Formats: sequence, C-alpha cells, structure tokens
Amino acid sequence: MGTNRAQRKKTKKSAPRRRYKNALFLKQLGQTCKSLRSKMNYSIDRLSKESDQLSPASIDRLERGLADSQILVLARYAETLGLPITDLFSFTHDSTNLLKDHRIIPFEKDLKTPPGYYPVYKMESTLDLFQNSAKTQGPVPIGWVDSGLKSSISSDHFVVFVSIEAMQPLIPKNSLVVFKKCTGAPRLDKVLLLQASGFNDPETGLPLLIRKYSKILLPQNGNPEPVITLTSENTSFDSITLAQENEQKIRILAEFIRVLK
Repeated sequence: MGTNRAQRKKTKKSAPRRRYKNALFLKQLGQTCKSLRSKMNYSIDRLSKESDQLSPASIDRLERGLADSQILVLARYAETLGLPITDLFSFTHDSTNLLKDHRIIPFEKDLKTPPGYYPVYKMESTLDLFQNSAKTQGPVPIGWVDSGLKSSISSDHFVVFVSIEAMQPLIPKNSLVVFKKCTGAPRLDKVLLLQASGFNDPETGLPLLIRKYSKILLPQNGNPEPVITLTSENTSFDSITLAQENEQKIRILAEFIRVLK
C-alpha cells in the first residue's frame, strides 16, 4: 500500500503544469500600446532609441500580442512615452470579464474570419457596423467566436459582449449575445438592439438599448392612441414609452437571436 502511495505522488509531481496564457488580453494590450505610441507620433525605431533598452523586435512583439512581456518592459515603454503605466491597461476598465473568455480567437489583421465563427464586438463598437458611408470600413472586431452551428452562417450575424442587467434573466450580465442585422420592418414583441436619439442607456451611458419592442394602445384624452414600449426583462428597470409620432427617435439595428453558452 505504501508503494502505491509513493507511485501516486511521483505521478502527480511529474505531471506537466499548464502554463497560463491569455491571448485576447495580450492582443488588446498590444493594440493599446500601439495606439498610444501612434498618438505620441513615435515610430518603433524612435521609441527603441529613446528607451535605450527596448529593441525594435521586442516592441513589435509586444504590440502584436505575441509575447507576455515583463513588467519592466511595460514600465520602460510607458516611461519613454511620458505616460503612467496604467494607461497601457486602460482597455481593461470595462472588459475584465470579456478578457477572461477563452472561447474568443483574438483579432489579427491578416486573418480572415474562420468558417463557422461570428465576429465579436464591444457594445460601443456596434454603432459603427451600421454606418452607411462608403468610406467607412466598419469597426475592427475584438475577435471571433465559434457559432456552434454545422451549417453556414449569415454575414448579417454578429456577437456583442453585453454587460447590462436590464435583460436578465433572458440575457445574463457579461454574456456573448448573437444578433442579426434588421433589414426590414421590426418584428413586434421581439428583443432588439436599438439606437436611441435623445436618451442613453442608464447602465452603459451609450445611445444603445437592448429591449423588447412592442406597440400597444393607451387611452389618451378618452381615445386609444398607439404608443411604442421598450420593455426590460428585469422588472427593476422601468419601461420606456414613446408616442408613435416619436418613432423616428428609435433606429432598429438588430434582432436578438440567442446567448452563446
């Protein structure tokens, strides 16, 4: 019995320890560093020379998200640009849970959308998906996530990282949510992604809402008048009611399809 116990201990010790690596975090860190460097009008060569310690190759690897850099490298990078090191991590302010989602393949400039995968966007980026300007190329996705479908998927589908509580329990907070772009009249009593004119979502501060879209008749001056209601699943959030003549204040962007499990 003692021999078996010793063998189990030996097996446990010899098992390779899995190394933690978060590719999405590294990509976001690299993109933030590159953006800050560009805003300061620094080239990679100039940053390397003025830092006196960082090679162009190490800067390139950091900005492409290919290396989990040492804290001293990041400190020197920020110091040379005259920035506090915390600025390099500004991308984490509203994305902590998103960066923990290992289902997402991080975006790479030369990598096409993998077959069967949806592009993933932050909520604040989704408005750019619906710009009509021919000059606008559209927002860059955070990355891609497996649709879980065997059949081909439509290019009208996309995924948004949703961090609101208003649609719980239908849409749990910090979920990856599949939407489909709306091309015609909105379907009544469906959950929609909406652009609101004149008011912002109380949770995000953005002119974007995810609500159930309905039309009902309410008595006005003794007569029933049609109104638009935008309803939350979470009853602690008030519904939004608009007279039908104010319907132009609401732009229907996409319809809720499902939450990715």
